[in-house]
Amino acid sequence: MVGFNLWRNGTDGCTGFRQDLYRTEFGYPLASLAPLKGLVTKAALSFSSAMLPVLRPGFGCELRTAAAGALLGMPPNATLPAPAFSLLPPAQPFPSGAQLFVMPFPWQPGSFPGGMTTTAVGGDRAAFTLDVTARVTGALARGDAELIFALSGLMEARPAAPPPASFDCRAYYRIGPLTVTHL
Repeated sequence: MVGFNLWRNGTDGCTGFRQDLYRTEFGYPLASLAPLKGLVTKAALSFSSAMLPVLRPGFGCELRTAAAGALLGMPPNATLPAPAFSLLPPAQPFPSGAQLFVMPFPWQPGSFPGGMTTTAVGGDRAAFTLDVTARVTGALARGDAELIFALSGLMEARPAAPPPASFDCRAYYRIGPLTVTHL
């Protein structure tokens, strides 16, 4: 799941609100690829939007991608959180990573610098494929146990002012396999 949920307290002129943020982290174990060290010619990962929220203009929720903002490559020593929702303490930021690709806003199909290709798929959803050859060859050369990525949200900063209304912009993403071609 990626995106946000804004809840606005609309009783008696109260300006209080709550912002819940969602980010997906995923990884690929590299043990089975270790024998390919120095032999990888191409590696790619893919993901697609699977279930999108109802859109509302002006809330930063995009057709085909919802509130997904960027694909991040996490540092070599990163570990995946437990396979469940992880609650971060208030004001603690998400783990940082290298920004590999920023989602086009508004979304558009095509090939983009950095090796990302995006296409429209049925039901107003989008699919993405990213060339990660350099990341895979680097990880294998270092002997990393896994390669970890994160799909971050478009609106991860706290709004400066209360939102005009509550809004839920969480989307579900389907993460595909890591495909590797070698000599």
